[in-house]
Amino acid sequence: MKRSKETPPQKPLPQIPVIKAITKPYVWTCKLCDQTFKRQNTYLNHKQRQVPCNYKCRLCELQLHDRKQYLAHVRDHDKYEAKLEEIQKSLKSLNLFEIDFDKMFV
Repeated sequence: MKRSKETPPQKPLPQIPVIKAITKPYVWTCKLCDQTFKRQNTYLNHKQRQVPCNYKCRLCELQLHDRKQYLAHVRDHDKYEAKLEEIQKSLKSLNLFEIDFDKMFV
């Protein structure tokens, strides 16, 4: 006669407590502008940039809170300066009168 192989009763697996990871969505915070960052290297890049956190225009003292708006504002100044130089060159080439442009726009 064949013996049937009986498997011994299995013990139930012990209950392992589930530990939920406590993660913060943003770990690094700039002390000057309160902007938050997920990665340390992004935070360090933010700290080392040349544009200040308060985004104050050096030319007209306008205070901006968004970096993209600040950069667009600075580009507008650059466009204005380029256009002004173009006009100054045109007027100087006419030689109608002598204008000191540096004193005129101070």
